[in-house]
Formats: sequence, structure tokens, C-alpha cells
Amino acid sequence: MEERLDFEEWLKYGYDQRWIGPPVCSNCDGVPVYEDEVEADACVHILRLYRDEMDKMMVENDHPPSVWRATNRWGKEDITYSLINPYCIRCGTTHAIDAKCGRDAG
Repeated sequence: MEERLDFEEWLKYGYDQRWIGPPVCSNCDGVPVYEDEVEADACVHILRLYRDEMDKMMVENDHPPSVWRATNRWGKEDITYSLINPYCIRCGTTHAIDAKCGRDAG
């Protein structure tokens, strides 16, 4: 049976492989870039680390690119609902959480 890495081990593995940098705070530390990227106004890819499922839901509710970038890259769509208003990011309407999403029709 294959042993699963916990989150810290997984993150450290990526760092050791030189695929990622260490987690930094974009508010306190800024986005890690080098001078040519800033001058060229280059696209700098970042990954948001979530504390828990609620953190993920709240961020994705307020930041639609976090949802559609994942959909574009991996073809996976998660239904994320607002805590205040059951807004479905998949179909762009409000509907009951237990209702079938309009995008599922057909």
C-alpha cells in the first residue's frame, strides 16, 4: 500500500524538487518576482493555500478566477456557495443548495 504524504511533506517535496517556492504572504511580503517579470508585466502564477474547507469556500466565492482557472486547467468544477446567499458559481444563479444546478440539465 502506498504511503500518503501529509500536507507539509507534500509541500516540502515540491520545494525540494524546485517546483515551488516557500509559502509567503502576498500582503506582507509581496508576490515573489524578479525584476524582468515586473518590467515585462509578466503573468506570475501563484497558489493559494487554504487553512480548511471553509477558507476555500469563502475565497472561491469572492474570487471567481480561482474557480474557472481550475476548471480550465483540470476540467473539474466544484459548486461553491456563499454563506449568506446560495449563489452557485457554476451557473451564476441562486438556487437551493440541495437543488440540481442548471448547468447539470441536459
